[in-house]
Amino acid sequence: MKATDFKHIPNFSAGEAWGDIAKVQWYHVIHLAQIRERLREYGYDWQMIIHGSYATSGHAPQSFHYKGLATDFRFHFKSGLPKYSLQFQYDTLQDILSVLNLSHFCGLGAYPDWQLPGFHLDSRGWRARWIRVRGGYVYDEKMFGDLLKGIEP
Repeated sequence: MKATDFKHIPNFSAGEAWGDIAKVQWYHVIHLAQIRERLREYGYDWQMIIHGSYATSGHAPQSFHYKGLATDFRFHFKSGLPKYSLQFQYDTLQDILSVLNLSHFCGLGAYPDWQLPGFHLDSRGWRARWIRVRGGYVYDEKMFGDLLKGIEP
């Protein structure tokens, strides 16, 4: 992407923490913009704070960050501290991905201990879901409900 491309994408700017913006794939940013727009349409006061997108190190060896296809973010609430549970935030992201027909195209990770909590979204081309719990990763979606209920920011 180029910095000038952001004039065509609502609710985002080139000044956010993208990393090397030229290496971030445009369709990944469009996915994020669609999520932000849907949150607004649902009436949520959730500001999506971008913490990083393109990177050359600091992630798993095959990370989609290295391809400009992943973004780490958190939500900031106008009221300050999160007034929505981690499970509600995660479920809302899942619902939005489904409504946008992106559910089977994106990876979504929840990081309860990072940024209280933080999320990862990537445009990998297939579905993947995970939660980082006590330094390890859980990939079994059947366990997510119980895990998310037990972890609150």
